[in-house]
Amino acid sequence: MTPTTVIINISTGKRSGDIPYKDSNVTRILQHSLVGNARRAIICTLSSAMSHFEQSPNTLSFSTRAKEVTDNAEVNMVVSEK
Repeated sequence: MTPTTVIINISTGKRSGDIPYKDSNVTRILQHSLVGNARRAIICTLSSAMSHFEQSPNTLSFSTRAKEVTDNAEVNMVVSEK
């Protein structure tokens, strides 16, 4: 549930304040990739099996929110003293 909460906060423009990165190992590891100077790709898959029917709306909701996250990636310039 924590990755979903983080994506919701980021997609609504709430990049500062209390975003619960530390509540999950996954979000703690991905913290710099989610809000930093990086491009990201999230792959969401659905199953046609009836046993996964209840998760399909949640996956679609998550992927819709993840699609709303905007990137501000810039090329980092390395400046040498030469």
